[in-house]
Amino acid sequence: VMGGSTTNKIGPREWKDRADKLLRLGDATAAIPYYEVALGMTSTLQVGGTALIQRKGRVVVVDIDCINEEDDTTTTVDVTFTNEEGEEEEVALKETQLLLCLSPYCNDDDDGNGENLVQQKILLNLSRCLLQLAEIDFADTVQNRPFEYRKATVMACSMVLAVSSYQTQESSRTMASADQIKLDETALLLRSKAQAGRSKWKHAIADIQRILKQHPNHVEAKKTLQQIQYQRTKQQKTDKKLSKAICKLVNKAATASDDKNNDNDDRSNSSTVSHPHSESVTERNDNKRSTQLRYAQPETISVLTQFLFPCLVALFIFYLMQRYKF
Repeated sequence: VMGGSTTNKIGPREWKDRADKLLRLGDATAAIPYYEVALGMTSTLQVGGTALIQRKGRVVVVDIDCINEEDDTTTTVDVTFTNEEGEEEEVALKETQLLLCLSPYCNDDDDGNGENLVQQKILLNLSRCLLQLAEIDFADTVQNRPFEYRKATVMACSMVLAVSSYQTQESSRTMASADQIKLDETALLLRSKAQAGRSKWKHAIADIQRILKQHPNHVEAKKTLQQIQYQRTKQQKTDKKLSKAICKLVNKAATASDDKNNDNDDRSNSSTVSHPHSESVTERNDNKRSTQLRYAQPETISVLTQFLFPCLVALFIFYLMQRYKF
């Protein structure tokens, strides 16, 4: 049972262990709430602490300088971080804009090196759960949950990598520990799979290449790269076939329109030709005037071209939006 006094009697490690058992059983839906409780217990907002925020599409580690409780429902936080130009920047944020507060809590399997891996392990297992749910709900095209699951996976893995980079910089070590390197590789693999599911092929391949750059013989990375390349090729072929089909329909509609206009012109010309002595001057003037008016008007477009072409274009744009999430 979650919530109440039971939640306060056990620590984040125990909640994580319960969630891990459910994940191993393949019940990602049941495991997620336990991971969320464990993660929440490790995240404490305090002055002098550190947190994660999203800034210009990337996850950034910030230092918490001040906490302002404006009223019972609103809390603002003054933070400092290093921007892309390498300069320190100070901003005021709402507490809800903080993705996660980093905790100094260390679990028992860190070998006493003072390194906190609990939050990263929880985030990675949450990512595994989300990817499982994305595969289960692949047929949901209304609320599009698979896309949201993969998007959340990308965010969670990016948080893991940001924490890893921060901890390595803050520690006295010149490089990350073996455990941290393993977690980083897992984060890159999971994020790559999530990006591939969103058809972000460039980002997916870039993450795999980061692993292979350090470990050229990484078996899982090489296998994942082959899968991504196959998926990309398959998707490109599908898009190409759809584009060709639409182009053929448009050309067919345009050809039908031209043929119909030519037939109308032939019938109009034949109906206006007659023996000059059988027409009065008035009739000849009327025929001449109607011919001039007819050719002065824009070329007639058939109903097929008027309605089919916009529908096909709209359908193709809708398909691309659903595929690539513009």
